[in-house]
Amino acid sequence: MRFLFVGRFPEIGGSALATLPLIESLRQSGHSVVLAHWVLPRRIDWFSDRELCNLDLAQQNNLLGKIRCLTSLASQCDVIVAVSELTPTYVCQIAGWIAKKPVYAELQVHLDSWIKDNSSPLHHWLIRSFYPHLSGLRCVSKELLTYATKDLGVDRQKSFLVHNGFDLQKLQKQAKAPLPPAVEPWFTSATVLCVGRLCQQKRFDLAILAFQQAQPKLPPEARLVIVGEGPLYPNLQQLIAELELQNSVFLAGLQTNPFPLIARGALVLLRSDFK
Repeated sequence: MRFLFVGRFPEIGGSALATLPLIESLRQSGHSVVLAHWVLPRRIDWFSDRELCNLDLAQQNNLLGKIRCLTSLASQCDVIVAVSELTPTYVCQIAGWIAKKPVYAELQVHLDSWIKDNSSPLHHWLIRSFYPHLSGLRCVSKELLTYATKDLGVDRQKSFLVHNGFDLQKLQKQAKAPLPPAVEPWFTSATVLCVGRLCQQKRFDLAILAFQQAQPKLPPEARLVIVGEGPLYPNLQQLIAELELQNSVFLAGLQTNPFPLIARGALVLLRSDFK
C-alpha cells in the first residue's frame, strides 16, 4: 500500500519521534510511504531520505495552496495519515474527500486543553465537526480514547488505542552509550532530568522554579538538566539567569540519543500541563 503521512515537525519532539519508527516499520513491511511536511523542519537532517521526505506542502503559504498540494499528493496514495492535530487534520480530511481516499488521524494530546492555551476557540467547533468523520482515529492513551468518543463524538468503532511503540532492546543498548563530553560534567552528582520540546505546555519554567524551591533540601551539588529544543529556549535561559541558577540548571539542547542522560539521571521530572 501507499501511505501519505502529513505532519507538523518544526522541531524534533515526541510526535516526530513516535512517527518515524512507525514509518520505518511500514517501509520494512514493503509499503510505500511519503512524509509531507506541513512546515519546513528546522532540522532537515532528521528527514534526509529524499524518497521519504516531501517538502512541497511546506512551500505553500496559505490553506488553499495546501489543500491543492495535498489533494495532488493524496491522489497518488491509498491512505492518508494525519499525525498532527487540528488544522493539518482538517486539511487532510478535505483532501481525502476530494481525492476519495480514507483519512486516519492521531490523538496525542487533549485537544480542548491545547486549544485553551495555544489556539483560537474556533477550533472547539472545528474538531467536533471534522474528527467524527475520520476513517479512523488512533489514541495513544485510554484517557484520550474516552475523550475522543465522549467529547469529540468519534464513533467507538472508528477509535482505537495504540500506545506509542518503542524497541526496548534498542533503547537499552542506546542507554549504555557514553555521555556526550559537553554534558558529562553535569552528571557527576545527583541530577534531575527533564526531557521534551521547549514549548509552553511542557512547563519547564515550573520545573525550574520547583527545583529552586527544593534546593535547600537537596545535596549542594544537585543539578537540573533540561533536554530538548524549541521556541522557549531563550525564555528559559533568561529565567535561569534571573534566578541565578547558572551553576545548577542547564539546557542540554536536542540530543540525538538522550537515553544515556536518562539512564544516569537520579530521577526524571514531568511537569506538563497535559500530555
